[in-house]
Amino acid sequence: MTTKKKGLFLIPYAGGSRYSLRYISDNIDKNIEVINLELPGRGNRSDQELLQDIESMVEDLFTQIISRLNTFDEYYLFGHSLGALLCYLVSIKVIKNKIMTPSHIFISGRKAPSAKEGKKKLHLLPEKEFRKKLMEIGGCPKEVIENVDLMKFYEPILRADIKAAENYNFQKTKPLKVPITTFYGSDEDITLEEVELWQSETTMGFEKFEFSGDHFFLQEHFPKLCQIINIRILK
Repeated sequence: MTTKKKGLFLIPYAGGSRYSLRYISDNIDKNIEVINLELPGRGNRSDQELLQDIESMVEDLFTQIISRLNTFDEYYLFGHSLGALLCYLVSIKVIKNKIMTPSHIFISGRKAPSAKEGKKKLHLLPEKEFRKKLMEIGGCPKEVIENVDLMKFYEPILRADIKAAENYNFQKTKPLKVPITTFYGSDEDITLEEVELWQSETTMGFEKFEFSGDHFFLQEHFPKLCQIINIRILK
């Protein structure tokens, strides 16, 4: 019996690069090929211009993903925070273009796109207020915010990514015919009701997992989170 080739694409959070989710990729089963995706303006693409809107980000990721699909029999998407929103929107674009549909998407640290958003303009705040607010909401790893040199590099990336997320306007589409698994932290700025709204975005299976901690709960709980992902991909 031929074993199906399975690929897992990882989309990082605001300010993240292809290296940001390495603790996830390092703990995915060896029978699953992991592809760490990266937007322009960071990591290996730091010489490219930052993208400022969701549509451009989706197009970039879509191009990266479809260029690899001939490698796999099945593929899966995982995204955290901004990456989770992009994961969902890329899935919509793939389906609209009648390209191979993901077998499962994993949503981490993100309320459903239909959940009401306040009029946040975090990306426009002055430097001191911007960094203070990031610390309050857990929008960036603490070790990055507290490192002056790192923040000089990351702040423009964070502002561009947060601007894209804050300016995104939800447009209702047909529910995906793709199972959705969600992960969220007990102490982050997301309610259970906002997580459960993801269920309306799929006609397939939906499940949710709560972990103790703030927005970056996955840094502490990645072994369990990866176990859940592995089981669902390899079943």
